[in-house]
Amino acid sequence: MLANLTDRPALRSRKPSELAAVPRGWARKLGITRERDLMAGTDLGKEEEVHDRRMTSSLSRRRLLGHAVAAAGMGALLAPGIASGTAAALSSPAPAPTPAELPEIGQTIRLGLNGFGATLRVNAPPPLPTLNFVGSRTVKVLAGGTDFVRLRTLNFTMRAFHPMFGSITLRDPDIDIAPTSTLELGPQGLVETWFQSMTVSFDRCQALEGPFTFETLEPGKWVAHHTAFPPPPQRTNPDGSPTGGTLYKAQRPVSYGRPATSNPSAPHCPLSHPLPEPDGTYFQLPEFNINQGVLLA
Repeated sequence: MLANLTDRPALRSRKPSELAAVPRGWARKLGITRERDLMAGTDLGKEEEVHDRRMTSSLSRRRLLGHAVAAAGMGALLAPGIASGTAAALSSPAPAPTPAELPEIGQTIRLGLNGFGATLRVNAPPPLPTLNFVGSRTVKVLAGGTDFVRLRTLNFTMRAFHPMFGSITLRDPDIDIAPTSTLELGPQGLVETWFQSMTVSFDRCQALEGPFTFETLEPGKWVAHHTAFPPPPQRTNPDGSPTGGTLYKAQRPVSYGRPATSNPSAPHCPLSHPLPEPDGTYFQLPEFNINQGVLLA
């Protein structure tokens, strides 16, 4: 057997029980310093290598599981703080809006006006004329009460153009019977109620020269909601139409009747024939909404 101990390949073919009997001195001479070397190449050695790999894999899985448990524990510790911080942020009250203020009494304010897309309801077959009005309004702030002021209209003018009627002009009448407009404090800002009587004149009706003049049967009424007064200025879109300002929503149709002075005789002009209403209405602006904004110059 000792002769065969110098032959390492021969050792590989030995049974584990035979290798275990190799003297330690001979093992050192042959460089076999560990029992693993003695068993290398044997079935027992192979089984041990498989066992070692399984142990390494098991340890790696244990380490990963340990890291996962630690991370989950840290998340559980942090989650209440994160949740409470999020809840606190959601429950924090929003800053209170700045309360609206009434304008100073005695000042005069000039406003730009536009009423684009107004339908002219007249005694004529459809389609009815559509008008784009632009103009201005000047108001003076007067004393009212503890929660409102009055707005007196000093000047009002709006103009539009139509091929059938030429220039159409709205203006304040010589005798204004409209109630004074008001601006009052509301639950969400300022509420303006604007009353406006007006005279309207048409340069012509078809080929017949005018003017054709009418007056409102009752003052028009509009309501606007402001965060501040005067309303912000208007701007112009690329197509030339106005934008911005504040919407003044019409509360009723603006109806016009013939004044005391006679208009030219024009049997074929739609302005010469009243609408079927019994109150003597010759034409109406049914939904005459108007945008208004302060004029800066």
